[in-house]
Amino acid sequence: AWAGDQPARGITPPAVQAFYEAQARRVEGKGKARRVIETPAKAAAAIRVLRLLLQVGIRLGYVTTNAAIRPGITLVRQREPVIWTPDQVRHMAAAADLMGWRSIGTAILLNEWIGQREADVLALRPWAVEAESLRIRQGKTGRTVVLPVHLVPHLVARLKDEAARAAARPVVRFNSVREELLLPHEGTGLEWNQHTFRHTLADIRAAAAAGIRTPEGEEVLPAMPSCAALRFMELRHTAVTRLHGAGVDALGISRITGHSPKTAQDIIDRHYLGESEEGAAAAFRKRLAKEGWPD
Repeated sequence: AWAGDQPARGITPPAVQAFYEAQARRVEGKGKARRVIETPAKAAAAIRVLRLLLQVGIRLGYVTTNAAIRPGITLVRQREPVIWTPDQVRHMAAAADLMGWRSIGTAILLNEWIGQREADVLALRPWAVEAESLRIRQGKTGRTVVLPVHLVPHLVARLKDEAARAAARPVVRFNSVREELLLPHEGTGLEWNQHTFRHTLADIRAAAAAGIRTPEGEEVLPAMPSCAALRFMELRHTAVTRLHGAGVDALGISRITGHSPKTAQDIIDRHYLGESEEGAAAAFRKRLAKEGWPD
């Protein structure tokens, strides 16, 4: 659709670079509503297919070089992923609850621990609190992860509340199929659309950053400006770094988040090792103890 009917030789490296950038980043809205949306995985997948097609073109003699080799290396990402602090997690969940989006508040608190992709969290099915673990079959990889959320008291409390809310809701059917969800949209009772979820989360984020007041001006939630740029997908990296900080190795982390051990280690190297003052202090204490320095 992008190339139209032009000859393959008309697909030049500058054209591929522009195509990559258009796929990787787009801007929606204007003024205060302006948002920059980055989808690098989508861009990489599109270029990967183009690269394979152009290799066929080389083999058949239509082109002599592959214009889709390594595009995007000059594209600078808007910012690095941010690791949510525990205070930010609680603050965002509180803002969601106050605004009537308790399902999103639960999703935030849950994903700080389980570190799953947004789509998998929104598709979670009802869970019996008495069960030993929460099982998720990840939509992207097909991996099944077993998550012992019953060991985390505040998550058990939230999940019990969600179960009670689900029991009080009327049965919702979609295309004659009963919708059974852990975190349905409060208005429709159906599964959250990801675009709607992100739009609603943006409203929650703005409220959490600015603070929430009653119509009479009474403060019910103080402002936390650091919440202004948080993204839900960053809770996946947050869970990895929290687990590593607690002493879990990359293999153990991968059993929870579904990352490969190598990817889990890459996330640790990217966030925890370079930025964790706590980790550096622990390393110094170990060295002091090993070398026999006094306390």
